[in-house]
Amino acid sequence: MTQTAIIPIIVLRFKNYIKFKRYFLTSLLIGSLLPDLDLFFYLIFGEFFHNCIFHNLFFLVFSFLIIMIYGEYKKDIKYKNIAFGFISGIAIHLLLNVLTFQPVGLFYPLFSASENFNLNNIFKISKINNLNEILKASDFIFFRFYGWFLIEEIIKTPNYNSSQISKIKLWMKIELSIFLLFLLLIYFGMNGAQIIKIHGFLLLPSLMAALYFTFKLRKNIQ
Repeated sequence: MTQTAIIPIIVLRFKNYIKFKRYFLTSLLIGSLLPDLDLFFYLIFGEFFHNCIFHNLFFLVFSFLIIMIYGEYKKDIKYKNIAFGFISGIAIHLLLNVLTFQPVGLFYPLFSASENFNLNNIFKISKINNLNEILKASDFIFFRFYGWFLIEEIIKTPNYNSSQISKIKLWMKIELSIFLLFLLLIYFGMNGAQIIKIHGFLLLPSLMAALYFTFKLRKNIQ
């Protein structure tokens, strides 16, 4: 998990400098967010499914083939753009996970979660005290920033989804509140394992909200 909302923020910030094909951009955003739905399995089954189910190359290829086959069945060229956008988002997410020294099940299910690929096993970089907890807290502030970028997209194309602005603003307030809560928990020295568990339970609904708003605003984003 690489601060889940960072990729969508960067994409929306610089989207005017790149010409995207129709449906590609929204699919890329969704693809970049979706792998962290692994949290659902992690919260239920623990480390056995950590960064595996949606963080592997087989899921990337399988998703691409399914979307392309469905597009062939519907005889609709738009699914080609959707497929390439979706796997591009997943690929960027996986790449950033690897480059930020996070364990990733790239070859799951050939290897279990205990054998996840991790660059830190090679470079042996020591962790700074509380850095992991602070990074997890930052997930929520980045979701708030992402909400701000989504509102900007609505303002640019006000004919679509203007009613969503109030909902996104409420979501942004919730994300900021969670971020501040985590800073307090870290400041008062809560156990790291407890923070990780709380982070997982709170991040999952935040992630699902981000996916919902991204899909809902697909006409604005394109």
